[in-house]
Amino acid sequence: MNTAERWKPVKGFEDAYQVSSWGRVKSVSRPKHIPNGEMRMSNERILKPGKVRSGYLLAFLYKDSKRFSPLIHRLVAEAFIPNPACLSQINHKDGDKTNNRVSNLEWCSCKSNIRHATRFLGRGHGEKIFQYSKDNNMIKCWANAGEASEKLKINRSNIRQCVNGERKSAGGFIWKRVV
Repeated sequence: MNTAERWKPVKGFEDAYQVSSWGRVKSVSRPKHIPNGEMRMSNERILKPGKVRSGYLLAFLYKDSKRFSPLIHRLVAEAFIPNPACLSQINHKDGDKTNNRVSNLEWCSCKSNIRHATRFLGRGHGEKIFQYSKDNNMIKCWANAGEASEKLKINRSNIRQCVNGERKSAGGFIWKRVV
């Protein structure tokens, strides 16, 4: 279903930025000081998102000469999805961290977010992972990232990031999910 894109002000930046139900962020036309002291109207424009190492998209917003980098999925959820239970996390229903359409997001608890990643997306506890050398030779199959981390003294989060495609290597090894 292709619904029309809707725009709402970004919380805390109401006069300068808007977020859309499709997960886009734009700066709105507004008066702006230029170096020679004059005032000019800035043009409305869609912002190009940045990407953090974990794979989420962020926006670069400015206020009082300071830069802020909020995650776009959080801006969308705060603008479009009611949160009467005051849940703290936002789940990407399809597991794609770059799909920030309002239809793909939902407020959730930490526990339910982990459960979703584990049960529905094949991430997390109980999955087997392969350890490879830098020249792509398979070394060992591990029961999970925790076991490999404990035995090899490599940060578990770094191994998980490799398995999830967010990082190239950890501890001098390449890590892949058993398919």
